[in-house]
Amino acid sequence: KYCNMSLLFRTILLIFLLIIDYNRIFFVSCDDTIDEVTIIGFFPLTGEFEQIGKEVSNATKIARDIINEKEDTSIKLNVKIYDTKSSSAVAFEEFVSIFKDDSDIDEKTIIGVISPLISKNTDLIATSIGFYDKPLISYSNTGSKLENHIFNHDSGENTDRSMLRLVPGNDDQSRALVTLIDSYNWNNIGCVVNYSEADYGIDLFEHFKERMYDHNSEMFVNEIEYTPSSSRNITQAAEDLFTKITDSKYKYDVLIWFLYPNDMKDIFNVLSQDKDLIDLSEYVCICTDGCSQSNLVEKKDSPVGN
Repeated sequence: KYCNMSLLFRTILLIFLLIIDYNRIFFVSCDDTIDEVTIIGFFPLTGEFEQIGKEVSNATKIARDIINEKEDTSIKLNVKIYDTKSSSAVAFEEFVSIFKDDSDIDEKTIIGVISPLISKNTDLIATSIGFYDKPLISYSNTGSKLENHIFNHDSGENTDRSMLRLVPGNDDQSRALVTLIDSYNWNNIGCVVNYSEADYGIDLFEHFKERMYDHNSEMFVNEIEYTPSSSRNITQAAEDLFTKITDSKYKYDVLIWFLYPNDMKDIFNVLSQDKDLIDLSEYVCICTDGCSQSNLVEKKDSPVGN
């Protein structure tokens, strides 16, 4: 089954902020002059990921209200939200402005920062936040470049790391994919990737391909490139992708989609208009991310079947 992303984001952030509430209580015990604390949130409220950003923003506000209704502390929790516009430069610029001397937020009242949606938008913040001794909490970042910043409570060597990740990283996800494929004895794997989207999905694909080869060098993993562009019709790009899959000399057991949510949405929209293009029910389809963020897969007549 596909989960509802609105519910997922709300649940994750509610859990996170309820955990952070302990940080708030601890903070108060250290400084009894503070009666308000703040969590900073970096969300894409405009642009390509506007819908997701607004869901996460709303979830954060709901969690704030729940925490403030508790009666075990007199400290008020504030949430300050910034629009990253899905841009690394904008996200880091806003982050730097928070810790300037003329900032309208008292730095010592900040008890946590929620990282941007995309891993590449988080890199600079993750590198810098350690200087301010604040935890950086990620609800979606899986990039392997962030591994050096991840706090691991089981290792005493990570005391200088300040990033907490609520989702498994690409290395863990690739290990899970290999285990899943091995368990069902699938042999021919087709991986749909889009290199025009910078590092989104590509990092996980490379991890998976390497782990798959190390596990079983005879396992066939084929790369199927999806190539939309501003100069190409989306319908044509999707149709070309379906042709690559159906006309391949390999009979794929599994199709793994390493794509942006918007890519999946475009592909499903094309397929919903003409289901004769390809019968995806003939394949086991595994979505690493994008499928779960498209409402089309939640419909009973979804083009991806069951």
